[in-house]
Order: sequence, then C-alpha cells, then structure tokens
Amino acid sequence: MSTLGDAYDYDVFFSYAWAGDTGDQHMREWSRKIADTIRTLLSQRFNRGDVRLNAFLDRDVLRGGQDLDRELKSAVQRSGILVAMVSDHYASPYCQKELNWFCEGLTEANFADHVCILRMQEVSEGKWPAALQGTDAKPRLFIDFCDERGQPINMAGFILSGSLADLVTPINRVVVEIADKITAMQKKISAREAYVRSQKLPVEPVIFLEAEQADLEQWMWCSAQLRAVPSIIWPQRAPVPATAVVNGEEYDGCEALLLLRSRVDDDIGRRIKAAYLSRRKLYRDKEQTIPWALLDLFDDPPPESDAFHLPRVPLKGDWLPVLRGALREA
Repeated sequence: MSTLGDAYDYDVFFSYAWAGDTGDQHMREWSRKIADTIRTLLSQRFNRGDVRLNAFLDRDVLRGGQDLDRELKSAVQRSGILVAMVSDHYASPYCQKELNWFCEGLTEANFADHVCILRMQEVSEGKWPAALQGTDAKPRLFIDFCDERGQPINMAGFILSGSLADLVTPINRVVVEIADKITAMQKKISAREAYVRSQKLPVEPVIFLEAEQADLEQWMWCSAQLRAVPSIIWPQRAPVPATAVVNGEEYDGCEALLLLRSRVDDDIGRRIKAAYLSRRKLYRDKEQTIPWALLDLFDDPPPESDAFHLPRVPLKGDWLPVLRGALREA
C-alpha cells in the first residue's frame, strides 16, 4: 500500500514533457533521471514493511490506445502530490491534461499542500501554465533547476556521463518539500479516520460495572441484564469498588461507568467521589470523557449523586431504556 493509504494509488505523480511530445530527447531523459532520483530518496524515508512510496513516472506503464486518457486521468486524480517539472515543452497536450486533471479538485487554500513546482529551464513568455500562476498572474513559488542563463543546470555533463552531481542542492530541496507534504497529508488522513471511527457506536460497548464485593449477587444479575443488550461487562467475574481503582486505569477505554447501590449500609458516598476523581484524571491525562450513572435499588438518592451530577437509574421495571437515556445525557 502507498504511504497515504487506500485513498491514493500514488503518493507522487511526476509530470514532465516527453520526447514524443517535444522531440527533445535530452530534456526528457534529464527530467526522468531527476524524478527517479527524487523517488529513490523519498522511498528511503518512507518505505517501512508493507508500506511503500508509490510514484508515477512513466506514461509507458499504461496500456495506451483508446483508454490512455481515461487511465492517465485516473492515475493523476488518485495521486496525493503532483510534481510539475515545467519547461518550454510543458505546454504539450498531455502535460496540460495531467496538470488540469489534478487541479480540478484543488482550491487556492490547499493548492500548496499538493503541488510541487520545479522550473527545469527558463520558460518563454506566455508558456508558463495558467494553473501554476497565483492570483496575481505570476508564477507560483518554484524550485529552480536552471543556471544563470536560464538553461538546465549542467545538461552537457548529464549528456556525457549521466551525472546529476551539480543538482544535489535543488534535488534535496524537492525531497524535503515533498516529504513535508506527505507527512502533513498522513496526519490529516489519520485525524480524519480517527474522527470517523469516533462517530461509529461500538457493536458491543464496554461497560465498567462498579460495586462492592458484598453486592456480588446483585452485580451478577445486573451483568446478565446488560450482557443481553448486548455489551461487554468489565470486570468479568467479580465486582470492584471505585475506591479500589488506581488513577482510573480500570476505566480506560470503557464506553460507560455504572455504579451499583444495592445495600443501605454500603459506602456509596466515597465510591461516587472516587469515581468522579478517576474520571477527571482520565480526562486531564487522555482527554477521555466516560459517561456514568448510578444503578440504584433504593427510592432515596444519595446526596452525592446530586453534588457530582451523577445520573440515577432506579432498578425497577424496564430500566435499560432509562439507562440509555441517562448515559446519553451524562
């Protein structure tokens, strides 16, 4: 899979003029070598286990024929970042198609997050792509691969030896820029996925059913009622009072906390205070908010339930719907 997950087929799409478009074989090979070097350096940063940086470099990998436009458009639009390698030849039909297809889904606000511009040579007047111009009609920020004469840096050396030794600095700048964009996208995707997960109710919510050991019989009855909902009851075999919980660790990851009162002489006041402090610590340390409620066999509520805004559910009649409502409001 790509470093950006299932939403993208390619992390990076390199868009540059081809010899078939322009007749300039050297420009095409030079651009291709630079793109391949950038891909290799990015792969060294991001390849981990089954995760591989996927980069699109060659139209030749597509089947061509009547489906070339459709396949190329799909590849472009399922790429996270476009690297536009602009030269005088970038006005070719396919370069313009790639650029326009990619920019269809971008806005002024997120353009810089997804596009990296390289100027491969000085571009003649009127040939700088409109999609790569800012609101002032001037070229957007780019990384320069031109010498002081506006020509590709040491193209002669590349033609003679295939070396890119003079391009170490601009290539490293490109690698850092793309790596930063990929990392920022990964964070946004992770945050979006976490939000989506948070909106889905668990199939079987985990409920911590708190009680004292002396309440074992009533605790087991409540556990059976709640498991039939269905839900997962924790702890599984014996009740634990809130006063025995350390730093809220037992509640960590639970969807609800239920306190059981089944005896007149139990220590419900101290248990409510202990549960409140544990929930507050979880919120402070991990920003977890756990809804809670008191399952009560008695008619008169303990004073602490009002003081700590603890919803109370009398254990009589059809109490499960009442509990659901109480937890939604807690």
